[in-house]
Amino acid sequence: MTLEAARAGFNQKQEDVRKAESAHETKALVDRHGQESGALEAAARDFATKVEAARMAGALMSSCAKQHDRTLVELESRKQRPAKRASMIIRDTIGEVRRGAGVSEYGRRIDIGLAEVHSDNPSIMRRAQIMRRGRVGETNQARDMATEGG
Repeated sequence: MTLEAARAGFNQKQEDVRKAESAHETKALVDRHGQESGALEAAARDFATKVEAARMAGALMSSCAKQHDRTLVELESRKQRPAKRASMIIRDTIGEVRRGAGVSEYGRRIDIGLAEVHSDNPSIMRRAQIMRRGRVGETNQARDMATEGG
């Protein structure tokens, strides 16, 4: 009887230790989850800030490309041949879009966006806008807005 009581006591102690270890592991997982959530939130905030900065830089680049092409059209109308079009400047400056293994899905999408900047260059779209005839006295900005639908 004492042997069975000792075994039961030992089994109970083992069960208590297992429960304590399980509770400790669960608490450690909850703590790790909290730390990872904070790190993910900080990374997402940093990403959003940098994407917003990229949007602003893209808007500035687009504006500069449109103005550059307007100047180019004026120069060409005066029989001048400028060295580089805006699309060439942008392509040369950005360089080759990097692609390859080991890039995350988010990185791959950014690479696709850069490749689209190469192919759907605002200066290329600007040439299409120049073909549209404006109304008498219409400004370039009004013509751009009408063409872009903005």
